[in-house]
Order: sequence, then structure tokens, then C-alpha cells
Amino acid sequence: MSKAKPKKKVSLKSRIEKIADEKTEEIMAGLPVKIEKIIEKAILSLLGLSNSYNENSIDHCNGRWNLFEDVLKAEAVKDCAKIVKEVKLKHNFDEFQAAFRSEYMKHFRYCMNYEAERKAKKLCEKYIDEEIKRLIPQKLEIDG
Repeated sequence: MSKAKPKKKVSLKSRIEKIADEKTEEIMAGLPVKIEKIIEKAILSLLGLSNSYNENSIDHCNGRWNLFEDVLKAEAVKDCAKIVKEVKLKHNFDEFQAAFRSEYMKHFRYCMNYEAERKAKKLCEKYIDEEIKRLIPQKLEIDG
């Protein structure tokens, strides 16, 4: 019968270091994939795209700025300028002016509504904060 080798005692410090090394390697192994996903998401966001259900699409959420839409609008403006030069829409200028004014006013109202909502929210928050500061001492005096 062979003698069993005595087990070598491993210090607590060595066990902790081994566990720390294993966890570090485990985390580091997955890091490149995580970094790649973060970079991909950031680039998509900068371009105005989102990746939902593993499919890239234009991100229209809350009127965020969108690079693709800006490029398309710029191209559309160039094309419209060419058309106007070629067709010379002098006889339709009044219609064009009315349509432009209508579209301008629509966007102007949208911007005004957005700014009014934003300012009203700030004022409301300020009012609530002031009321809380005013009511808390009164409540403490009544209860006290």
C-alpha cells in the first residue's frame, strides 16, 4: 500500500490571491466584447441610430438630433435648389411663400411649446421646493 501524500497547506492569503486572479482573468476575458458593444452603441447614437432587437434603425425618440436626417435634408435642399433654378417657379412663388410660412410657424410653435413646457416645469419645481421649505417649519411648530 502506498502512502498518501500529505496535503500541502495553503495559506488564506494564497487562496484569496488565487480567487482574485481567477476573477480578474474572468472579467478581463469578457471586457473586449463589452467595450466593443459600448463603442458600437456610442457610434450608433452619434449617428442617430439605435439597435433594437438586433436591427439598426433611425432613432426618432424625443426629437433627438440625427446625422442621417441632417444629411438627407441637406441633399434635399440642394435638389430643391436645382429644381427651382431649372423650373423657375416665379408663378408659384406665392404658394411657395405661404407653404414656407406655414411650415415655419408650425416648427416655431413646436419650439415655443417645448420652451414654455421646460420653463413651466422649472418654475413648478421651484415653487414646490419653496412651499416644502415654508411648510416643514410650520408643521414642526404645530406638532411641537
